Amino acid sequence: MNLLGDVTRITSDTRARSEVNPLLQRLGIRVGRLMYLGLLAVGAAALYYWKLTGDLRPYGFVQFYPAVILPLIVVLFPARYSGLRWLILTGVLYLAAKLHEAYDRQISDMIVMGGHPLKHLFAAGALLSYVHMVRTRKRMDEIVIRQ
Repeated sequence: MNLLGDVTRITSDTRARSEVNPLLQRLGIRVGRLMYLGLLAVGAAALYYWKLTGDLRPYGFVQFYPAVILPLIVVLFPARYSGLRWLILTGVLYLAAKLHEAYDRQISDMIVMGGHPLKHLFAAGALLSYVHMVRTRKRMDEIVIRQ
């Protein structure tokens, strides 16, 4: 199946979404949905607070929270699929994108284009790494351990 077909199937099928989302595959669909709804509410509240006060601190928390909580979930809860190193690469590239966003001005003092275009390259790399992980992984119970 092609990538567009995969994306269409994933967005229309709850089970497929749970297989692709590392949170859902580790925590279960019910907990993952509650977490997702909670995070959406917190994100919306942070944006509303920003608009009212001009204070970006809650929005910054929402932006960097995944960089803290996702590694904890990966370590504390077992996976049902292989591909951990691709998930780690995805996280590293995402973190690199966020750092290039945060230090855009300092980077522009060193190179003409600044950090913003590099942020997009790192974010695209994170997406490609994640897609590769989803397309090539295997269920853990199907993996034969060689001795």
